[in-house]
Amino acid sequence: MADAPARPWPRPRVPVATANAAGFASRPIATALAALALLAATASTGVRVWNNLNVAGAPEREEYVGLQDFRDALYYPSLAFLRGENPYDAPSYRAHHPVGNRFPLYGPVTLLVHWPFALLPFEASEAIFFAFTLGLVLVLARLALFAVDLPATPASVMAVGAWIICSRPGHQNLFLGQTTAELALATSVALLFARDRPFLAGVGIALATIKPTYAVPLVACLLAARAWRAVLAGALVAGTATLGTLAILAHAAGSPAALLESMLANHADFNTVRSVNPVTSPFRIDAVALVGRVTGAPVDAPIEVAITLTLMTLGARGIVRLATLPASRERDLLAFTLATLTILVSTYHQSYDTLLLVIPLAALVVGRVAAAPPTRWALLVLAAVPAVNYLSADTSVDFLGLEGSLVAAIFSINGAALLLAFAVAFVAAVAAPARLARAA
Repeated sequence: MADAPARPWPRPRVPVATANAAGFASRPIATALAALALLAATASTGVRVWNNLNVAGAPEREEYVGLQDFRDALYYPSLAFLRGENPYDAPSYRAHHPVGNRFPLYGPVTLLVHWPFALLPFEASEAIFFAFTLGLVLVLARLALFAVDLPATPASVMAVGAWIICSRPGHQNLFLGQTTAELALATSVALLFARDRPFLAGVGIALATIKPTYAVPLVACLLAARAWRAVLAGALVAGTATLGTLAILAHAAGSPAALLESMLANHADFNTVRSVNPVTSPFRIDAVALVGRVTGAPVDAPIEVAITLTLMTLGARGIVRLATLPASRERDLLAFTLATLTILVSTYHQSYDTLLLVIPLAALVVGRVAAAPPTRWALLVLAAVPAVNYLSADTSVDFLGLEGSLVAAIFSINGAALLLAFAVAFVAAVAAPARLARAA
């Protein structure tokens, strides 16, 4: 990921077995089977969305949660923005729009990106966003195949897309109407192209500011990789978009001070939501939430900052260490894996954010990371836990009739697995130069 003279990526080095598989994947029967798998995965999620779709006038009913994040965090905030309102003002926002939750403290860039959806009636916009998210999943599948040097045939793209939708984060993203597919793509583009196409990477960084919990650790990792041009491009794009949007919002709020006050009040009330609170949330996967569940009490702000800075520093240290290795796709994909794990464990994240691990999982499956086989398999197993863990959800716990400390333990599985994966990736990054030197 470090800056270097621009050069095209090396031509894919596809082993014979992979080439044979690619030949099969280009056959009509393979394409048809992949299309059926994608259709079945999409239909199963679509039916659940339809059966649980949020209903106008009943935004807080728990059984109507289909596309609720699209409603609360994308559509109505964008509509409020277009109407000259301040969506960060939670009391006013909830009083004037049929939403179940406040507008989260997303970066202002989200309002610029998503305002076109607010130009349509709500029901039509929901359908379009569902289709839009499905398209982004296929783009992410295509990017994953590119990253690990596998041929991107229609069959392989649809097969990977079907797997993504069937995974726990993929299903959550489509069902809730989350922005995770956008952010996973933006972050992946920033990490993959920081060296060779810094402006494209900068656009990825700017889009990642939709959620600062992505953007801040992402920039830290890119700075550690000495991707100065990409970070500068991202700062220029994001800064221009953010300042312009903030000026409009400040006018809507009445003054910059009033806007800031509404944002601070929004943030102060953030942890009162059950799905956000580190002790009660079934979905949080970051290290702070893991500590909160283990101790049974919210983490004090100084300790939370210390945990965040420590994990970011360790992740950056591992990436700096990898920069001493000769440039290779394997080195870059180990750095990519460490960076994504750093993002997920160091700042606030929920289980649907593990969609960010699609490319690391693909790299680990095909062996395209600079790590010994035992380390690679350990990373693969740990990073795959959130993708297959459907147990960490209220519906599963209620169905099984579980209570008390067992529930807290189940809700901690994803966070514990990712923190262990981060530790393994960090050790692999620090040990990589010495291991390669011994091999030489």
